[in-house]
Amino acid sequence: MLQTLPEIIGLIRSIRQERYDAVLDLQGLFRSGLLSFLSGSKLRLGFENAREFSHLFYNRKVRVPNKRIHAIERYQLFLREMGIESPKLDYGLNLPGEAVGFVEKLLVEEGIRSGRPLIALNPNARWETKKWIDERWQKLAGRLVTELQAEVIFAGGQAEAKECESLATGAGELVHNLAGKTTILQLAVLLKKSSLLVTCDSGPMHLAAAVGTKVLALFGPTDPVRTGPYGSKNRVLQKDMDCSPCLRRSCPERTHACMEAITVDEVLQEVVKLGSDTHSLRMGV
Repeated sequence: MLQTLPEIIGLIRSIRQERYDAVLDLQGLFRSGLLSFLSGSKLRLGFENAREFSHLFYNRKVRVPNKRIHAIERYQLFLREMGIESPKLDYGLNLPGEAVGFVEKLLVEEGIRSGRPLIALNPNARWETKKWIDERWQKLAGRLVTELQAEVIFAGGQAEAKECESLATGAGELVHNLAGKTTILQLAVLLKKSSLLVTCDSGPMHLAAAVGTKVLALFGPTDPVRTGPYGSKNRVLQKDMDCSPCLRRSCPERTHACMEAITVDEVLQEVVKLGSDTHSLRMGV
């Protein structure tokens, strides 16, 4: 993050030296709008309803429908504004052979058996309000093993490794912790090899959707219409509550009721629905 005046001036200077023909401000905040203006570009596009008065810095504004739409569809509006037909969505994730080989070896070393559904769990999120209850993650993991005969893994980054290790240990010996054991590319491979990801609203949720893995996302304070897992084969479990979505990092009611209302039984039922039947879930299709 830039903090000093010389750093800011250096950034602006380096941007102007590129002589960009157009700048697209997808973030829509004061800082990003100001940078687009200072870029020197003759064409500066941004949303007409951008926040923090950032729309004042644009000389061409992108109209947004008066309804809730997904962030991906919102960004595609820029293409239409520029006269470009929106192509079929392709995340363009090319997973290198080295990453595939690493994950295949990791699964063997962890004793994860083939021929069973591989279900990944991601209990992590940047906001505390997005998280589900630890004990319920453990109960869900145990029941996935006993009732669906699944191989269950906790996934995540290095920062979540300790927490996931504790959850996996408490869930039973047939539940594995792989959090912190992969890079981001290796995590993408791991998710692609999984039959399903059960997750909070988080980065791995979008990563799984991008590699084509089915996603069951547990939502509370955020809006799945705008930021849920993109794709018709994914599901969102969210309770209908007056206070949700509040879009708050801390619960105004100090209860986390929107996430606490989601039960293990409900999640397990949705897992079965996503698999359509036990066979398709096992085969990871």
